[in-house]
Parts: sequence; structure tokens; C-alpha cells
Amino acid sequence: MATLKKMIQIPLTGVVQFGGPEQFDVFFNHDRLLERFYRPRSWAGRTLVYRSAENPDSEDAWSAFLTGSHDTHYVPCEHFYLLREPHIIKISEHFQTEIDRVVAEQAARR
Repeated sequence: MATLKKMIQIPLTGVVQFGGPEQFDVFFNHDRLLERFYRPRSWAGRTLVYRSAENPDSEDAWSAFLTGSHDTHYVPCEHFYLLREPHIIKISEHFQTEIDRVVAEQAARR
């Protein structure tokens, strides 16, 4: 019965809010499934990379997956704080500026 419950919950991860520790379990089980079966492919397009300035990983940690041009921007925080205020505000503002720039370039080409 517990396995059936997990199988039903996994597709609902991030869509349905489960109570308390069950929410953690659903995300954990989803992560285990992704880790086991998902095989990322490389991306040859342009990419913006936002890294924690305190990230101990090698500079080329993503090079097998990001084969196109990529700009790396360092954020002065620990990895787990990248998506928290005030850092996410600055990242989103920079990201929006980049989107606007690309849209303007595309419009100028037409």
C-alpha cells in the first residue's frame, strides 16, 4: 500500500501540497526517481549560469552539459541561498535584462 501511495504522489510533486514531513518524503522520492532514470543531454545554446561565490565545484563542472557559450555570474552567498531574497531579486533582474536584450536583438534582425 505504501508503494502505491508513493507512485500516486510522485507525479503530483510540486503541484499538490502534502502535510508536514510527507511533503519532504514526496520530494525525496521524486528526486530518487530522477536520479535513477534521468540522463541529461548537452545543450549547445547560449546559457546564463548563476553560481554561488562559495561553490567548491570546479569551474568546468557543467562543461559536459553546456557545450555552447555560457556566461557565469557569481552570487555572493552559499549555494542554498541563491533562490532566496535578496539574491533571487538580483538574479531575476539580471535575467530580465538579458531577456530584454535578446528580444531587442531579435527584433532588430527582422
